[in-house]
Amino acid sequence: MPESDEAPETAAVDTPAAPGSDEPAIRIRNLSKIYRDFWGRPKVQALNSLSLDVHKGEVFGLLGPNGSGKTTTMKLLLGLLFPSGGDITILGETATNVEKNERIGYL
Repeated sequence: MPESDEAPETAAVDTPAAPGSDEPAIRIRNLSKIYRDFWGRPKVQALNSLSLDVHKGEVFGLLGPNGSGKTTTMKLLLGLLFPSGGDITILGETATNVEKNERIGYL
């Protein structure tokens, strides 16, 4: 085979950012959720002061027993529920941002 001076073709590969290299993609600070009854009285505290960061490129799993707040946390992240306290930012935007919610699906 004749040799060629051309460089071989290569495919671009996205390399995940190293954890801790940038601002977190998801930042939760002191997140709390209290489900209230019909009259607005506190009924169930689903989350109490949850704080965590998930950086771009990280794989994150949320594990726990029944009733530990996993589904509530995901619904809060998606803006489907409003927190009783604390802050959630996703890519620098609040979780209740309507524009972002138009790009997210939840099953």
